[in-house]
Amino acid sequence: MKSIYKIGDIVHAVDVRNSNMQCDNLLGLSMTKEFRPSTSNIVGTDLSKYKIVGFNQFAVDFMSAIRVHRMPIALNRTGDDIIVSPAYGVFAVNDESIVLPEYLMLWFSRSEFDRYADFKSDSAIRGGFDWIELCNTYISLPTRMEQEKIVRDYQVITNRIESLQKIVEDSFKLVDMVYTKWIERGQSPYRDGEIALTNENDLPIGWHEEELGSYIESYSKSHSFSKEALIFLNTSDILAGRFLTNAYMKVSDMPGQAKKQISKGDILFSEIRPANKRFALVRFDASDYVVSTKLMVLRTTQNKLSNLRIYHYLTMEKTLMDLHREADGKSGTFPQITFDDNLRHRKFVVANEKTEEEFNKMLKAHFDYCFSLQDEIDVLENIRSILIHQREKGV
Repeated sequence: MKSIYKIGDIVHAVDVRNSNMQCDNLLGLSMTKEFRPSTSNIVGTDLSKYKIVGFNQFAVDFMSAIRVHRMPIALNRTGDDIIVSPAYGVFAVNDESIVLPEYLMLWFSRSEFDRYADFKSDSAIRGGFDWIELCNTYISLPTRMEQEKIVRDYQVITNRIESLQKIVEDSFKLVDMVYTKWIERGQSPYRDGEIALTNENDLPIGWHEEELGSYIESYSKSHSFSKEALIFLNTSDILAGRFLTNAYMKVSDMPGQAKKQISKGDILFSEIRPANKRFALVRFDASDYVVSTKLMVLRTTQNKLSNLRIYHYLTMEKTLMDLHREADGKSGTFPQITFDDNLRHRKFVVANEKTEEEFNKMLKAHFDYCFSLQDEIDVLENIRSILIHQREKGV
């Protein structure tokens, strides 16, 4: 059985300052509703005015809802105190027999709550979503036993997701290590001769540097828009190889930057902030997809190197950091790259035919495996999402 409460009836505000400077663990809040290292410059800052967030207490950035359409809230699950900006709100649960802090955090993680906070921010006279608005928000709570089960199930799924993500990360590290040794350092077991080098950059015979533009093009054909509804992908809709949406949208409702068509095998790569990892390889029939002009559509133009080989090179941490630095060096609102300025003439090492052939076999096995694990992660995340959308009415 469920009971309806106002948030203000089940939590209370906390305002404990770091007056004795007992804590120096300054953290901020992320859009994923987690604590993160603070990016603020605190040189000369009086940390005694900062707020302490104790175990099982929440911190919230009320002003973000109006700016980013999400409400950053995080629960301190560690055994250590945290300090946060004095501009943040801090609160705690009144009675854990009524609501578990972990369950309340799951409830705050729902997309419905973010939409509600965004709506309230928009409709407020001053803009923003404040403590009073939060306290007046209604929540429907299941019994303590049901809450415990939901939290437990959620954690089991989360542990499985984290385990799969670790396997994926380890596989990428292994492939990157092989790439560095075999190709960049020329220590491939398939090279011709033990120490035979060319006169160019001390590369083995058969190795050479090439421009990316010799292998790929920036494809920019406009979509036909022959259907009333299509799936629109903006830069925020892809992340580190994942597609975050497959929802259809009326073409008439799409923004002006919805223009490009894509096909299976294309590489999508954001022009904005390369280090944010807004990239993906299209692994499916994509005739119903239209993408933003801020996404480069990269397509191979030859048969010597596969799209997997190019995709791997473009998405390695070193490449992303190099491109991000180049973007930072340009004037403008956002760190941005273009195909002509940053990719077409970018040099990368191409090994001899046998090495490239064997490395491509490794890449195919790696990506097939990692893509299958990522598909499983996506399914688990959908199941986990169901747990935090427990038959809510209203918000």
